Amino acid sequence: MWMPMGPPSGERFVIGRPTGRWMGVPLVILAALIAGGFSGWPGAFAAGGFGLLASLIQLAAGHLMAGQREASLQQFLKRCGAGMGLRLLGVVIVGVVVWLEPEALPPVPAALGYIGVLIPLLFLEARRI
Repeated sequence: MWMPMGPPSGERFVIGRPTGRWMGVPLVILAALIAGGFSGWPGAFAAGGFGLLASLIQLAAGHLMAGQREASLQQFLKRCGAGMGLRLLGVVIVGVVVWLEPEALPPVPAALGYIGVLIPLLFLEARRI
């Protein structure tokens, strides 16, 4: 039996809709707890902080894509490229901050916090497109 995709109310999904806006909060908490379990408070702080950064970057990228379903392909690709640029900027920020302060922010928990929050949110955004 074929079932239509979309919300039960019959309205269309729109990119940037707030359905996944708060999904980053439990992911940040989970990343901080996992990192804190194997790396202590510095790891929890690094994973939580960079997970929060990933969540904010993903929220900004989602807002860039809002309303682009009816846009031309060129406009859609510009916005998509800008979102990918924001995510890459986040990777650079993680690398630079960890390189400058490796004692205060352990590299592995910081990277896992950023990637562990960004990847699930990216898949959630891909489902809404």
